[in-house]
Amino acid sequence: MKKQNSIKKNSICRTKPNVDIKEYKSSISKSDYYYISRKAREFILKNKICELPINLEELIVKNKWYLASYNEIKQYGYLDDEIIKNDWGLSVFINNSYLILYDDTLSEGAKRFTIAHEIGHIFLNHFSGDVKSDSIETQASMFAARLLMPMCVLYECRIDAVEELEKLCSVSKVAAQYRFERLQKLKIRNKFYTDKQERKVYKLFKGFIKKYNKDNNKSKFKDFFNKIIGKFNKVK
Repeated sequence: MKKQNSIKKNSICRTKPNVDIKEYKSSISKSDYYYISRKAREFILKNKICELPINLEELIVKNKWYLASYNEIKQYGYLDDEIIKNDWGLSVFINNSYLILYDDTLSEGAKRFTIAHEIGHIFLNHFSGDVKSDSIETQASMFAARLLMPMCVLYECRIDAVEELEKLCSVSKVAAQYRFERLQKLKIRNKFYTDKQERKVYKLFKGFIKKYNKDNNKSKFKDFFNKIIGKFNKVK
């Protein structure tokens, strides 16, 4: 293929290294926080996602986007190290569609977060240039966390360990750790189902949640008695 068809820098959104912790290391306005949460749920509802771990490759095909590794695309002369830099991934608007690229050397969890991050750039319309460049990375990371690890589903699946969340959602340990900590805080505050959209997400996943809890011998009664026993042991 001819060199003039190579990817242009001004048509790219990027995934920086350690993107799976970026959301938690950056500040964001309250309005942006709620906006990103709504957009992630909107994407789940639009695509009728109903089980974990989410099949990202299937989502990309469904939305008529494209996915390739750096090594795959390099073979055709479309990508060079000047474009890649040290980024974990890229999304490119080309020929009226989107191409998502990722680093082949990433762990499975990091690769999945990178792809979800780039889906965030696309769905949040970051290619329009209307969003400030210093906030789009945080927004895309927030979107990725909420897409891969929807909070109401984690809650209903009664996730009680970081390792369980990591396995269920097929994410990196660090991403699972931060999301698990957030889950514990929301449990204390009882901040679930504060809008209709989240209830709709729960309905989509209801069958999956029921099967997961049955397969893993989880129930509300078991949780209740574990709490009572824990309190009793503390008194002793």
